[in-house]
Amino acid sequence: MNDTLPKVRLRELVMEDTEDRYRWCLDREVIQYLNMPDTYPPFSKAETEAWISKCINKTNGYEQKAILDENDKHIGWVVLKTSTD
Repeated sequence: MNDTLPKVRLRELVMEDTEDRYRWCLDREVIQYLNMPDTYPPFSKAETEAWISKCINKTNGYEQKAILDENDKHIGWVVLKTSTD
């Protein structure tokens, strides 16, 4: 049994992430686990681009990072929050 976990890294979002994120929003198996609107697709490509722009400019209150695999493939995103405790 291989107990080695896959290696991933975080990086800042870039506008080129729009296509990957938009495609995830079209995958019903992916979005069933995410906090998304009930509409399908949950976001248009333009809305996805606007969201990423706000993340990059830090104007929406969220600190999001892209998750990359060992081959630098963009495989997801994460929201970072700081504790108020």
